[in-house]
Amino acid sequence: MRWIAQRNGHSCVPIAFLNLMKWNGQKVSYKSDYARLYDLCKCTPAGGAGKWYHIPEQLVQGVTFEDITRPTYAQIKNAALAGSAIIMRSGFSTERQ
Repeated sequence: MRWIAQRNGHSCVPIAFLNLMKWNGQKVSYKSDYARLYDLCKCTPAGGAGKWYHIPEQLVQGVTFEDITRPTYAQIKNAALAGSAIIMRSGFSTERQ
């Protein structure tokens, strides 16, 4: 399977979902699906929206999603060994506090 590569510095979320959809057996491509996912994820050149994790249920059927805050190494390893897809998200602020 050929995965879809990120082509800029700010679209990791829509690219992650495109690849998840490919992994799930859905027929998707950068050319036909990227713009729709980019908009759904509220992506901008400044970055994506913080609350995008509601999107998968709309797009990927037959896949169970679990949002885990600060997963342990063991949780990640067990999910990978079970054949699960893993999307990890992180955020940061560029403003000093």
